Order: sequence, then C-alpha cells, then structure tokens
Amino acid sequence: MDSALVTRNQFNVTRDGVVHKPTEGAFIPAPGNPYSGRFRVGQLANQPANAKAYPVPDVMRLMGELWEEFVTSNPEQYGRSQG
Repeated sequence: MDSALVTRNQFNVTRDGVVHKPTEGAFIPAPGNPYSGRFRVGQLANQPANAKAYPVPDVMRLMGELWEEFVTSNPEQYGRSQG
C-alpha cells in the first residue's frame, strides 16, 4: 500500500479542535485545558487497502503542530494572555 502525502491544507482547525478532512481523524480539546483532550480515529484505522493511505503518525504529528499553533495564536480563547 502506498502512502498519501499529509499536508496542512487537509485540516480544519477551529477552537473546537483539529479535523483531518480526508479521514475525519480529529483532536478534540478537553474543556478548560486546550493541551489535553482526546483523539478520534475516524477512518485512519479503516483506510482502503487499494488506495493510498495517510500515514497515521504523520496525521497525528501535523494535527498536534497545527493545534499548538492555533492555541498559541489565540490565547484569549483559552483564558491565557501572551507573556
């Protein structure tokens, strides 16, 4: 099975979390703590064998990077001020 390239434009990032659009894998932050939460696997675990699959470690890594960038850029949404 070939690997599909994971790119930033495949993700939706909002205050509610990060979603990988092709697989619907997601990170959902815990209420009151944006650095804690849960991952929803979506179709990451059930990708078709006859198609290019998105490497789970790549999706998870980029999801984490995008979320950290979002939280850092929007501290007012999480009761934190930039210091």
